[in-house]
Amino acid sequence: MSGRLAGPRGSRSLQELPRDIIAQVVAALPYASLPSFRATCSVARDLVDSASNGWVMKVEECEALQTSRLLYRLTSLAYFYFEGWTWDDGEREANFLTVVLTHLSVFGKVQEVRFPATPTLPFRCCRGILAALTSVTALGLPPLHGGVVTDSVQYASAVASVAALGSTLTDLSLEGWKITDAAARTLADGLSKLQRLNLGNTEAVTRVGYSSIARLTGLVSLTASAVHGTNYTLEPLTALTALTALRVELSMAFWDRDPGPLARQPLLRALGWWHSEPLPSTELRAGQLGSSLRHLSLCMQLDQRALELLAGSCPQLEMLQVQAITLPTIDPAEAAAAAAAAAAADAATRAPAGPEAAGPGLAAAAAPQRPARQPSLGGGGTPPTTPAAALAALLRSASRGGSPPRPPPLPSAVSPLSTPGAAWPGYYGPVLSSVRTLILGELDMPLATEPQPVARLTSVFPGLENFMTFVVLRRGLMQLEKADKLKRLVLNCQHVQDEAMAFLPPLPSLTGLQLESCQHLTAASLAALRCTPGVTTLMLIDLPGVDNAFLTQMCDGGGGDAGTPGGAGTPQGGTAGAADRAGGGRGPGAAASGAEGAGSGAGVLGGGGGLLPALKVLVLSKLDNLGDEGVQALSGLASSLEQLDLRTLPQLTPAALSVAHRLPKLSMLCVCVCAGLERAHTRSLAEELRLDDRDDVNVEFESVMVAAPTLADEFSELALEEDANAAAGPGAGRAGAGAWG
Repeated sequence: MSGRLAGPRGSRSLQELPRDIIAQVVAALPYASLPSFRATCSVARDLVDSASNGWVMKVEECEALQTSRLLYRLTSLAYFYFEGWTWDDGEREANFLTVVLTHLSVFGKVQEVRFPATPTLPFRCCRGILAALTSVTALGLPPLHGGVVTDSVQYASAVASVAALGSTLTDLSLEGWKITDAAARTLADGLSKLQRLNLGNTEAVTRVGYSSIARLTGLVSLTASAVHGTNYTLEPLTALTALTALRVELSMAFWDRDPGPLARQPLLRALGWWHSEPLPSTELRAGQLGSSLRHLSLCMQLDQRALELLAGSCPQLEMLQVQAITLPTIDPAEAAAAAAAAAAADAATRAPAGPEAAGPGLAAAAAPQRPARQPSLGGGGTPPTTPAAALAALLRSASRGGSPPRPPPLPSAVSPLSTPGAAWPGYYGPVLSSVRTLILGELDMPLATEPQPVARLTSVFPGLENFMTFVVLRRGLMQLEKADKLKRLVLNCQHVQDEAMAFLPPLPSLTGLQLESCQHLTAASLAALRCTPGVTTLMLIDLPGVDNAFLTQMCDGGGGDAGTPGGAGTPQGGTAGAADRAGGGRGPGAAASGAEGAGSGAGVLGGGGGLLPALKVLVLSKLDNLGDEGVQALSGLASSLEQLDLRTLPQLTPAALSVAHRLPKLSMLCVCVCAGLERAHTRSLAEELRLDDRDDVNVEFESVMVAAPTLADEFSELALEEDANAAAGPGAGRAGAGAWG
């Protein structure tokens, strides 16, 4: 064995050692009986075998490394993520420092270090890790443990240790730290190569501190929170002419309501400017935003005037995040009355001449009556029969002077949006065709008896591909009608109800769907999935209503047909009841369209896959009521499922893992933070699959980030900036990578 390991080639062949020899060596060690040590040996062996370039290290793994010295074997590590650490006693601090300081040769090569889901970091550990990092380029530090005040010696020493990394550091995140003018000056003096900076809480920073930060002229990305003062306070930052991304969260004590000159930096592509409370759209005025912006995030409610301003000011806008968007509305009764008046006036101006004008007589009596011509959606003189049609007539009569030809009129009971290929008629407002991603604080749609919007969101954003919202009110999901290009949908809505999901329209291009923190959704909402048969990635996160019955119905196609508004088995079709749709975009005739949309999903149910026949990636996270039976039901997805992610599922037992044997296309199974599952269980499953000639299945146990991947990763305002700059850190793109499929 010694001959085999001798020389340079032997040093790279640890993975070639027979596993039985490795097991014998490990078993002979005096501390080999410790479960934490054995678990850490397994993790380290996996990393060596796969030539991994990083480690997401848990607390118990560090405790085992204190005695194992196994870290010396991992000479290729480029990043460390110390995830979910707590400091319950002094022993954990000692373990951390021992591992770091006794492996300086390893940490001296590491290029990226972060502490995700770790709320604080003890001062001693902070100083220790910073002293060991001689080559780090990307660093994320949580605030100091124990409430260290900003005017203390410990605080000043920690900031100075960060500034001492200036020869290599280009990316620094101090999220959660409280920065002062003195700290800003220290960082600016030492970090001359910094390109990306998250300053954390800057409520104590004045114009003097921002003047110090302005000396970091190489900055391309800057983030700050709890900003106090006025635009004059931030004015020194205009010296950062290389900025391409700026995110600022303003406190209640920020007195200006407009973005100020920073919003017009010459190279700025991503701007996040968030006040503590939503501002009215009147605060957005011409000349406030730069024409180079592609990603824009404002705590503001936009109306049609503001949308027109954005369309003219930001022609390259690709991502927009605002509190709400309000389109003009028209009352159904007023629309009908106005249409009747317009029709009468039009008929009067077109009164026939000649014999018919002389009054009633034989000629008039013999001639057939000519119907009065009324403004309409199409040709042939058909009168308007819906509020939308009446509104279109009013708009055309108000701006008469020729109009493009329009499609033939539809039956009165059918909304134009219910017909494939039809566009919302009569909308002449702003169109932001370059926007691909839209994030709204709330999504609303009036009841059918109330004034209706003149269009849908898709009329304003015809190229919409990604959508996310945090509140759905009433029939809000109807705003997504005709979103034929929508690929990804995230509903992070705590109070959304099953009834609201019933208004989800057919989304033929949707491939990614995430439901998160929806506390009231139950299996009754599953009928909505018939509108999304093309979904390949589904993420169910923090949903109390997802239990065994929920997954069973989802996988066998029983989408709540009975008792669900708009259930696919009801006469109303695959989305919502006709009564609620009337006057708001769908009438009784929508049954045909809805049934057609439902049928597109139902037609393939017989081939397996239940309500989602194309599903390839499934993430189940924080589902407290889901047990083994629900996971076993996933065998109904055998025809398509390739990746299964089980995270924070406290009721699972080892029996749940047997579903992998009934998923022939499965290529990856990830188990993370499931109390009833241990590494031994996943190792046993991997061995069983290997014996079944399924070596291609990758079974992971907490070797990845604990934080579940999210479709919203692609919604980041800085995503475009990260892609444009090839200087991303060595660990960039790991969390959530490939989540979209």
